[in-house]
Amino acid sequence: SAGSREANKGVCSGDSGSGLFVKVGGSTNLVAIQSSVLNPTICNSPKNSAYYVPIRNHACWIAKTLIPYNIIPSFASSSCK
Repeated sequence: SAGSREANKGVCSGDSGSGLFVKVGGSTNLVAIQSSVLNPTICNSPKNSAYYVPIRNHACWIAKTLIPYNIIPSFASSSCK
């Protein structure tokens, strides 16, 4: 998986836009979206790092963008109008 410290697993430049998920209790939550990688010439290496954008500041925009496709993200709050 992306960001893993295991050999032959890590981020690549083509992973941009992928979600970073965290399990809390029995729930899996989207917390950030990958923006870019530190070194685009290195793939699948635990030595490469990625930059992630937290979704908390963009949750309403993401929700509004997905709603026309009948996708209602669990993080979409009633405050997103």
